[in-house]
Amino acid sequence: MRAAKWSRRQRWKNDVIFRSASAAMGLGLSLPRSWLPWLGTALGTAAHALLGEARRATLENLALVHPHLAPPERRAMARDVQLRILP
Repeated sequence: MRAAKWSRRQRWKNDVIFRSASAAMGLGLSLPRSWLPWLGTALGTAAHALLGEARRATLENLALVHPHLAPPERRAMARDVQLRILP
């Protein structure tokens, strides 16, 4: 099987993601461990506020999995999930 060739744009995007993740790992390893929960919560809060597409996808998935929950309960669950998983 032959590997697909990435477009220049896809390659650039992948390079940015890789370098960002590498920088985040380096930063995480250089900070005191006691700071990491606070930093993770701050990044998750920012991601929840700024990444509308991810927030909408999370809410749609929660509606499929938990149809019995009221919309405010699903929004609270989505916020909690993104605070712990994103970024």
